[in-house]
Amino acid sequence: MPLANKAPITRAASGFTVYGFDADGKDIRIPIEDIMIPPNATPPAYKAPTSSLTSIASIKDIGSNISGLSITIGFVQEDAGQATAYRLYKNGVVISNEKVTIFSESNLQEDLVFYGEVDYDQGPIKNNNIGQPDTDGRIDSGTLTTDSQAISVVSTQKIYFGSVSTIPTTEAQYKALPQNIISTVSTADLITGTTNTKFVISVPQGVSIGEVLDLDTNYRMEDEFLALPEVTITDSSGNAVVHKNYAMQNGIPYNPSTAFRITFTNA
Repeated sequence: MPLANKAPITRAASGFTVYGFDADGKDIRIPIEDIMIPPNATPPAYKAPTSSLTSIASIKDIGSNISGLSITIGFVQEDAGQATAYRLYKNGVVISNEKVTIFSESNLQEDLVFYGEVDYDQGPIKNNNIGQPDTDGRIDSGTLTTDSQAISVVSTQKIYFGSVSTIPTTEAQYKALPQNIISTVSTADLITGTTNTKFVISVPQGVSIGEVLDLDTNYRMEDEFLALPEVTITDSSGNAVVHKNYAMQNGIPYNPSTAFRITFTNA
């Protein structure tokens, strides 16, 4: 049928060439930009790409270190083209052009805010409901920006705890206890190990022990932690903070090791 007699038209597609004959029987080639899609055609559903950043939001103590933190810029292509470039920003400055970055930094002094960008190519052309290539809604090339992830650096007080062979008496000995958390954390597990029989908890002024639960036996044992002399401990900003200290002593080491779930409350 001559092209002059084609059906009513409404939309144009692109990217191809149609071969045919005009009304006089002459051989012609018409770019598909000039061929219109019939009105009963439904455009294909093009799905936009998405991006993401590894969830690394956290709170760090001032002066502490970050070592070997893996940060990944995620890209779900959907109907776009392939990713062509990645950029990871820290506090507004590009620090990596890799999809996966291993980040380390010593002596933290300020908050760190990370986000990523992904460049991607134009996506392919999909067919509409009548099987024709249709560019209506095609995904163009572009750049996506991920959500931001912040590592807050704060001056914090710490809770020190753990199993020991000798009850600590000095600031240095309490700071050397095998486990510690920042004082805003509400629960922690003291790991008994299988060697020591003494277990110590040191909390800063303003924090108290609400409950200590043996996770193996479900036995509450906070009353078995007896008060020790208070000790002044210097926090990360150089402030002197009075710590209240508690210890429990078992007759023999735990075997196997168990965990005491400690719940902290505001005093």
